[in-house]
Formats: sequence, structure tokens, C-alpha cells
Amino acid sequence: MYEDDGIYHLLLKINHKNFAIGFAYLKEAGLHPGQMPLITSLYKKEGVTQKEIADKLGIKPSTINVMIRRLEKKEFVIRKQDPEDQRRSLVYLTVHGRQIYEKISGAAVDIKDQVMNTFTEDEKEELFRLLTKFYEGLEKLVDLEMGTCKCKE
Repeated sequence: MYEDDGIYHLLLKINHKNFAIGFAYLKEAGLHPGQMPLITSLYKKEGVTQKEIADKLGIKPSTINVMIRRLEKKEFVIRKQDPEDQRRSLVYLTVHGRQIYEKISGAAVDIKDQVMNTFTEDEKEELFRLLTKFYEGLEKLVDLEMGTCKCKE
């Protein structure tokens, strides 16, 4: 019925379209896609050190420092001295940063709902089952912790 390449290509197109939609929302808010994980992390738990953010996101502390400086300029985040240790600064979202996170995450939910509402419940279940099977097939090929791929075995 369908060529394997056609299915794989369609999945890539879906991923690309989803990224493009998200990128447009982020651009409108004055954000770069790489900054959203930092904002999301702070939304879930703020008052953390740059090192804690770097460890959580798996990003070098120097890169986190640059990201925070850029987000401070746009008034999305603020650094405050740690009251318990004056040598450390803690990072917080500003009111503006919280509003942007809520706006973007709300838009993401709206988009997902609009797309998913085109499917019946049975179709959603079948799609979930098939995509899970596809994902499990990919998982067998890649060891993310080791950074290795068994693709050519």
C-alpha cells in the first residue's frame, strides 16, 4: 500500500512542520528555540543556580551563562544573590517570562488539540499504537547514553 520511504518521509515532514510552527511562535515572542528549555525549566522550578540549570539541561555552564544574559536583556529572567550564600546567584523568571511561557505552552496545546480533533478516538489509539511501535524500533537502534547507533549492523 505505502512505500516505507514514504512513511518515513511523511514523519520527517510532520516533524519539520511542527518545528516550523513552534519556531514562528517563539520568534514572535522574541525567543530562539534553544532558549525555551531554559524557560520551561525555570517555570517548573526557579531560584536555581546556573550550574543546576546546566546539569538539568545537559548544556555547558558557559552556554547557560550566555543564554541567561540574553534572556535578562529581554527581561525574561533575573538573577538574584542567594540569601544563604552571597557568592552564588539564583535565576528566576520575571513576570514577563512567566507570561511568555504560558502563552507559548498554551498555543502548543491549542495546536495539538486542533490537529488531534481531526481524528476519531479509534484513529488516535491506532496512531498511538503504530507510532509507539515505530519509536521502539528506533530505540533498538540507538544507545543515547553511549552515543552509538546500531544502524549498520
